[in-house]
Amino acid sequence: MQIFLSILTSFIISLMMIPSLIAIARQRKIFDAPGIRKLHSANTPLLGGIAIFAGTLISVLFWGAQYFELRYLFVFVSLLILFFTGSVDDLRPLFPSTKLFMQIVASFITVTFAHLSINGFHGLFGIHSLNSISSIVISVFFILLVVNSYNFIDGIDGLATSIGIISSALFGILFLSLNDMLLSLLSFSLCGALVAFLFFNLAPAKIFMGDTGTMIIGFVLSLLAIQLTEETRMSVSSFHWLNYLSAPVITLALLIIPVVDFLRVTFVRIINGRSPIRGDRNHIHHVLVRAGFTHLQTTIILIAVNLIFFSSAFFLRNINQTVLFFCFLVSGILLSQIPYLLLRRKTTKIPL
Repeated sequence: MQIFLSILTSFIISLMMIPSLIAIARQRKIFDAPGIRKLHSANTPLLGGIAIFAGTLISVLFWGAQYFELRYLFVFVSLLILFFTGSVDDLRPLFPSTKLFMQIVASFITVTFAHLSINGFHGLFGIHSLNSISSIVISVFFILLVVNSYNFIDGIDGLATSIGIISSALFGILFLSLNDMLLSLLSFSLCGALVAFLFFNLAPAKIFMGDTGTMIIGFVLSLLAIQLTEETRMSVSSFHWLNYLSAPVITLALLIIPVVDFLRVTFVRIINGRSPIRGDRNHIHHVLVRAGFTHLQTTIILIAVNLIFFSSAFFLRNINQTVLFFCFLVSGILLSQIPYLLLRRKTTKIPL
């Protein structure tokens, strides 16, 4: 019952806030303007992340109060840091170095003081445990990777929102199986807020989540991923396939779309002598749209791929997890080249 109420609460709060945020953004001219690296053709309000943040936070604090641990105060401090950083950036763009610094600060606070960190690789690459310094460095790096990966996929209407809904819902189910009610409620609260936001974010989008939304969602998903893998060390899941060895691959499967896109785009920019933080239109979703798919069709395709990887993590759970991890990563990168082949076929009229 609490799960349902958490979803409903965050959904209603987000749904009620968004029309007012759209009106405020229009009045104050807080828009994401069209540009050469963007696919939308009209000024679009940018304050959607505020509704997602408020709906998620209020819901989890209300329904999860009885499960609250003192260390999670540091998580909320980190969320507030990212919320204000994203809000300022949406109003007046910050230097990328400033945003990265604030992300590092928020990540370090959570990893060090809330003790939400990667303490080992569960046998992946033959590594079971990490020393404290390695744990902090790798944990902060992982959070930064997910946060910025999520920012990268927020390029077409509905995509980042839909991927967030799928990931948060699956995390919620997994934490429920681990009897972690607080993180399950956090997952489902985020899911409810995103479902409400999706009504206004499908093409043609009436509002964008901005950096406020992408940083908050990416940060929450990264923490859920870390804690999911760590809790399998101590808990016996009611889902017998969610275990110590399979947890890292399941986590990768949940985050495969943003992570692969981030790695591929960053690598291409570097080898072409461009800054990895300089935006372009070479993301998977951009290429699919240029190949002739609509925003909705592109979103459905990438959601389907995400679910296929997650399902595969289940069916292939008994094989060597290091091999499976590399297979997933390589498969994701190879699949990300298909949109380029489709685009080439469209532009050259040569059959594949």
